[in-house]
Amino acid sequence: MTAHPDAERPAFGRLCFSTSVRSRKAGNLAADPRCTLSPESAAESVVVRGVARTVTDPDARTRLNQAYADKYGDGLPPGEPVYAVAPQTVIGLIERDGRFTHSATRWRLSTQ
Repeated sequence: MTAHPDAERPAFGRLCFSTSVRSRKAGNLAADPRCTLSPESAAESVVVRGVARTVTDPDARTRLNQAYADKYGDGLPPGEPVYAVAPQTVIGLIERDGRFTHSATRWRLSTQ
């Protein structure tokens, strides 16, 4: 999800997502905010590792809500947490055609 007007950069330099406050995901993040984000299934994939922080700033939540509505047709579920993950490590890989052992690339990013 992006909140940048040209939709080229993740919101605030972070990847954002929401989940139910009662979900296992929310409970796990409350206990340990380190997380990994990846598509559910992809032959060409990007895996992002970082630390999730709850988005509490009202202006940021408003912008994210609008971006969410633009993409999915409805805004964020009211009262549910929204998390922002600043990427620390990014792994790109291609799993198809036996290319995995030759395609995986890892980048370590500054966490400033």
